[in-house]
Amino acid sequence: MREQQVSIAGVTSVRLADGSVRVIDSMFSQVCDLANDHAEVLCRLHPEKKRRFDSVLAEAAQAGVAFRRVTIELHVNHLHGGIAVLNYAELVRTGHHNIAGEASARGFEPGAEPVIRQLRDKSFRLVFHAMPPAHHRLGEAFDPEHFGSALVASCSADMHQDDRDVFYIAASAGAEHIKEIFTFLRDYQGAPPEP
Repeated sequence: MREQQVSIAGVTSVRLADGSVRVIDSMFSQVCDLANDHAEVLCRLHPEKKRRFDSVLAEAAQAGVAFRRVTIELHVNHLHGGIAVLNYAELVRTGHHNIAGEASARGFEPGAEPVIRQLRDKSFRLVFHAMPPAHHRLGEAFDPEHFGSALVASCSADMHQDDRDVFYIAASAGAEHIKEIFTFLRDYQGAPPEP
């Protein structure tokens, strides 16, 4: 059997010749040292992605597949260069989390709505399941570059896109800023038509 590879919503699954399976996702940050801040990594996992990862591990355990034959790898950056590979199952087992609160947006991507999480340091993360989204009403016309810059411009809070599917919102943001973001997400109609 030769290696088989499938990519869905930015996550790559590889079945190796020996029958083992590796699920690989990657994360990047300009602000956080993801390789050493495991709570930050966990807060950047969209609930639907976490559900899928947990399901893969549960199905493997139920089928009696040796735990080491199914691995979920998170490839993350060190803040000042380099990549680390974290094992998802081990990361979840540690129980590290930094989430003080969470709210889901409505009307952006049915079945995988973005979430805004407030961390204990009072900053926020806007987390999408995938970018571009798989089920947004614009379909193939969705332009992630336009979306990201329009979202940041629409919000009066200190905010920037920190990864393809994560936006960092400073601790100075308040309820009015979160409302601006939710309204933008609900109403986003894409880039205006070119003249």
